[in-house]
Amino acid sequence: MKYFQLFLFSLFFASSFAQENLLWYNTPASNEGKASWLKESLNRRHKNNPDKAWENFALPIGNGSIGAMIFGGIEEERIQFNEKTVWEGGPRVRGYHPSDKTGGWEHLRAIRKLVFEKKYDEAEALASEHLKGTYENSDIDNPFYGKYQTFGECYFKTGIEESKVTDYKRFLDIGNGISGVDFKYNDVIFSRRYFVSYPDQVMVLKFSANKAGQQNIVFSMDSPHKNKTTYLKDEILFEGNLEHNNMPLVCRIKVKIKGGNVISVGDEIQITQADEVVFILSSDTDYQLAPPSYSGENPMKNTRKTISKATKKTYQKLLENHLADYSRIYNRVKLNLNGEDKSNIPTDERLEAYEKNPIDKGLEELYYNYGRYLLISSSREGNLPANLQGIWSNEIVPAWQADYHLNINLQMNYWNAEQANLSECNIPMLKFIENLSKEGRRTAKAYFNADGWNSNITTNAYGFTAPNNGNYMFWSYFPLSGAWLTQHIWDHYEFTMDKKYLKEIGYPILKGQAQFLSDYLVEDPEDGTLVSNPSWSPEHGKVSVGATMDHQMARGALRFASKAASVLKVDFDLAKQWENMSKRISPDRIGQYGQLQEWKEDRDDPKNQHRHVSHLFGVYPGRQINPTITPKLANAAIKSLEFRGDKATGWSIGWKINLWARFLKGDRAHKLLENMLRYRTAKNLFCLHPPFQIDGNFGAAAGITEMLLQSQNGEVHLLPALPKIWDKGSVKGLKARGNYTIDIEWNEGKLLSAKIKSNTSGVCKIRYKDKIVQIKMNFDEVITLDENLNGLSK
Repeated sequence: MKYFQLFLFSLFFASSFAQENLLWYNTPASNEGKASWLKESLNRRHKNNPDKAWENFALPIGNGSIGAMIFGGIEEERIQFNEKTVWEGGPRVRGYHPSDKTGGWEHLRAIRKLVFEKKYDEAEALASEHLKGTYENSDIDNPFYGKYQTFGECYFKTGIEESKVTDYKRFLDIGNGISGVDFKYNDVIFSRRYFVSYPDQVMVLKFSANKAGQQNIVFSMDSPHKNKTTYLKDEILFEGNLEHNNMPLVCRIKVKIKGGNVISVGDEIQITQADEVVFILSSDTDYQLAPPSYSGENPMKNTRKTISKATKKTYQKLLENHLADYSRIYNRVKLNLNGEDKSNIPTDERLEAYEKNPIDKGLEELYYNYGRYLLISSSREGNLPANLQGIWSNEIVPAWQADYHLNINLQMNYWNAEQANLSECNIPMLKFIENLSKEGRRTAKAYFNADGWNSNITTNAYGFTAPNNGNYMFWSYFPLSGAWLTQHIWDHYEFTMDKKYLKEIGYPILKGQAQFLSDYLVEDPEDGTLVSNPSWSPEHGKVSVGATMDHQMARGALRFASKAASVLKVDFDLAKQWENMSKRISPDRIGQYGQLQEWKEDRDDPKNQHRHVSHLFGVYPGRQINPTITPKLANAAIKSLEFRGDKATGWSIGWKINLWARFLKGDRAHKLLENMLRYRTAKNLFCLHPPFQIDGNFGAAAGITEMLLQSQNGEVHLLPALPKIWDKGSVKGLKARGNYTIDIEWNEGKLLSAKIKSNTSGVCKIRYKDKIVQIKMNFDEVITLDENLNGLSK
């Protein structure tokens, strides 16, 4: 009962919660622009969300499977919800076929020859004809690819007159994973509490008051999908299907009341004079991440079992289960920037004040914690990874299908997972990559006649790995995206040192990618180096002998595979071959403006402020360029980043925060964080591309971690990019490669102490400024160091 008692303590005092864990507002999310699927054009292409209230003001809750947006309406509460596997497209669509152009590889030699001869336009035309897939990654153009979609909405008419309401507060307590609404009406305090439980796999909505008999609610639900909805006395059963692929959708909602009466009338459930009402929602599809059918679950059976178990538990027990599970993960990390307490100011007002004068360290803490909250809420084991919108989408035609873009967006979602001590939230991503490594073998053969596997620029819930048939090659063809994904596979090992995972899951993926690269990379006759030809820098520029990003990703992937083989003591000859290949790859080059070249050809434009900074992959998220080991390349990379400027789309700003942190430029990284909050953040703290794209939230959170702790090239670097404005503070529970847990405290911009716990025996190399120490540590050993890296205690 302790979790419940703690929660009750602050039941009606949302604004008294710790400011770094609370978003709160003194008005409901506006209904202005309410459209959802009701007025949405099926031809919408990447435009702003049709529902401004949803995108800018509603508050997200979720458990990795079910996600919901809370509006906090008074006369009518509105809750839009998702189930993460509601995906159109895939093998169940009549006439489905893989998008790969079998035999595309037969034209590869001619394309490469044209590129080597610098006949770029001819090469581009030939590649466009033979190296694209057979359909675009848009359901508008082809139903096989599909898109992520909303499930539906719930409505609760309350009979309360908004004009007579006082003391209204709508909040999201990210410290406990709970949203709520409190207000006073006719001297009665009304309260609502909403959460989505991972252990019980249900959404729970509680309506209560401090006086009996106050709940008079008319409940209904709606969905854009064809359905049969049955309203029983205290239960709703929704049976529906998606339009193109006929995927079955099932939702069950159970109504539990204390006091009063409940009846069903037509398409409504009517509750009168109840003391308390609890709605319990379970939803599911038949989707499974298992080719070739990607189906197998029985959603009718699953939801029946889930709702039956949940409804046998009291609200208090459901809440306890949720809090115990959520708090176990969320409370591992604690950031304190020693900011002024502004918890009495609504979040939207704090954000508006920050836009004018960016001094609110508490808001920056909140934004960091919000990023962790969003990942916990949208990515849990047993389901798909977080997509372009995490788990939250109110549309049937979401921007970019709310799919998985592999030229940065999916990867950025998980940049902060391991270092922010959220390893279990990374599992969906790793499982997703494992599936792509199987599906991608077909694509590697079709386009390159290569062993191993590869993927391209976009993918979906159904293992799509081919290039799409977009307007430009740089929006279609990205064959080394799999090489990028291997960094996440290797990172999970380095952060956990889990050899069982590496052997059973990680190494087969790494080996498959190394096998592909062994067949894919070709020798440049001009200088004998290995290059990625033909190559396009993501979403930018003409064909190249080799984009710098391709070479950086390939170099990293080969080294990861080689290291993994060495750790597991297997494939010694292959490991040596892969390491030697990585050394032969065309090196990073410094161009005519002192910049790091984006392409092997020196064609950069210093006035170009394109959102992608792909050639800086080797700085971050890669670990090949840094000021300590490669100062000349680091200076050139800084020059390139300065060319691109400090303003961009939301996700691009998130990337730049990390880059400046890796350059050890804390104040510049903080300036980009300011830009994110001032120009690319909605009132509900969603990152706006625009429109809403969650990768910016995750990328910025990762950047804050990088400012405080970095671990690469065998070093754990303490406070590497601490901005001056964060002069005093602490952070607890961060993870470093090598499986170390780190607590850091600082004052006046200087390290006070660092506590390091070794979760695996080994030698820990620790850097602070120019000081370095190496300490041999045993399993579960803890040491504490001072600013001179001298031991204070063990």
